[in-house]
Amino acid sequence: MAEQKQNNANIFLKLFIALMFFIGFLVFMYPFIANGVNNYVAQKELNAVNQLNQSNQKASAKKLEKLIKKNEQKSTTWYITCQEYLGANVGECTQGE
Repeated sequence: MAEQKQNNANIFLKLFIALMFFIGFLVFMYPFIANGVNNYVAQKELNAVNQLNQSNQKASAKKLEKLIKKNEQKSTTWYITCQEYLGANVGECTQGE
């Protein structure tokens, strides 16, 4: 019976040592695992932001094209109005005045 108690104590001691080793290993690995998870999350966020920026850039380019066309139309309209206003003195028509 004394041997059985000693074997049980020996088994519990071995389990305790194995558990402490495993806990120590997890504590050692925590910074590496946390760093990997943080990098993964940051990469996903950057991908989402990049996609949003690309869609905004396309929308901005379309809006810029519309504004350029509208500006060209206004410039042409202003020049025609200037010609009509000055009549024969077309050389006096300059943009920005």
